[in-house]
Amino acid sequence: ETKIRLYRPKLIYTMPNVQNPTGITYSKAKKRKLLGLARYYGAYILEDDSLSGLYYQSENTKPIKTYDQDERVIYILSLSKLFMPGLRLGYLLVPTELLARVRTIKHLADIATSGLIQRVYDYYLRNGLWSKHLTSLKKSYQQRFEYCQQLLEKQLGKQVSYQLPQGGLTFWLKLPAKVSAKMVAQKAKKQGVLVTPGQVFYARQADDSHLRISFAGVDEQQAKEALTILGQIIKAE
Repeated sequence: ETKIRLYRPKLIYTMPNVQNPTGITYSKAKKRKLLGLARYYGAYILEDDSLSGLYYQSENTKPIKTYDQDERVIYILSLSKLFMPGLRLGYLLVPTELLARVRTIKHLADIATSGLIQRVYDYYLRNGLWSKHLTSLKKSYQQRFEYCQQLLEKQLGKQVSYQLPQGGLTFWLKLPAKVSAKMVAQKAKKQGVLVTPGQVFYARQADDSHLRISFAGVDEQQAKEALTILGQIIKAE
């Protein structure tokens, strides 16, 4: 609220479910509070919900849009992470008064999304394949998620700290004091391990104490080798 008072934004961008890169998920109370602030100060919320489909807890959390009674939320969902990697397909739920302008901007940007890709996804929905696909995807990623968590505890448990995310494809690691995330990432790259230093996620006052690691594109053996190398580098630093 302090930031809103100071900057008076017209738009507030947020990922309230499995936020990238931290993995944080807002509580229901915080989601409703943010919606109340947007209503009170006359701002819209742009809600990016692209990773909530990969939520590994027993009960999925609801998006802010669920509680939106007076059309304050622009809801965005990308299918690139869920349907097929790199697939340029997604959808918007737009407040009525913004719909005409959003359509115009969409038309100016790329005329239209691929008709073939839309028809393929429509086929998945109509034939009950989407829910089967999503169930299979979540099962596969959850196995990798749990395995990587075990590896983190075994290989890096005494060297890093992190808050266990409720889903998603990444872990956000806090490094020991005076250890540079940028330096660790550079040394890891030389050994064939790609991780993302936290500083790339900041617009200003870049953080150099966090690493984001992704388990999306690796099997168990690759994950074990990568985290062993990463642990050795951090220990040496």
